[in-house]
Parts: sequence; structure tokens; C-alpha cells
Amino acid sequence: MMGEIVRRTVWFAIVACACAYAIFLVGGYFVRIRSAQPGAVIVYDAVAPGVHDLTGTITLSESCDDLFVRTNQTASSTYELIFEQWRDPAIPCTLVQTPRDFHAVVLAPSAGISFLATLDGASLPIRIESSVQQ
Repeated sequence: MMGEIVRRTVWFAIVACACAYAIFLVGGYFVRIRSAQPGAVIVYDAVAPGVHDLTGTITLSESCDDLFVRTNQTASSTYELIFEQWRDPAIPCTLVQTPRDFHAVVLAPSAGISFLATLDGASLPIRIESSVQQ
């Protein structure tokens, strides 16, 4: 009788450990996927009368990629930052996340406008951090 209780307790402990390990692996997988997805890119907006001086950094997936930015007014109060990657064939590529700085100037009213962004045609989440320049 006592041997049966010990045997069942040992089997229960083995199954519980195996289940906990499986949950750890699956949970870790989802955490890695979530952390690999880029969050919002922070865009610093130095606002002066009629001018928005936009700067920031985007992390690209390969070391040979370069970044270009241009702006486009899509509506009366909406401006789009259009980011495009360009691969330099003269630089050997490695799959290393590489930060690239950007700078753009938008001639627009100091208040009441919004910004959108795309990276190679795909929507890019951004967060604007504004500071007023005199």
C-alpha cells in the first residue's frame, strides 16, 4: 500500500515537471516572438513656427541596409513619413540588427497635424515626442 502511494507520487511529480517544462517552452516561444516584433519607433519632433524637424532611429535587420526618408502630405492635416531600405551591394551583409538614424523636415503648421509612417510600403507604428523650439 505505501509503495503504491510512493510510486504514484513519483509519477505525478514526473508528469507535473514535464507539463511545467512544456509550458515554459511554449511561453518562451511566444515571448521571443513578441519581443522580435518592433515596437513603435520614437520620432522626435522639434517644432518651430511652421517647421517640424523630425529625427529618430530605426533598427534594420541587416548590416548592409541603408535608410532613406521622404515626406508626403496625404491630407490637409496629415503627413506621411515614407521610409525605404536600400541594400548596398558593396557592403557584405550580415543578419545583425543595425540602427539607422533619420532626419526629415516638414513645413506645416505648428499644431493640429498628425503623422503616419511606412517602411517599404508597410505600415510602421510611430510615437511622436514633441518639443517646442523658439
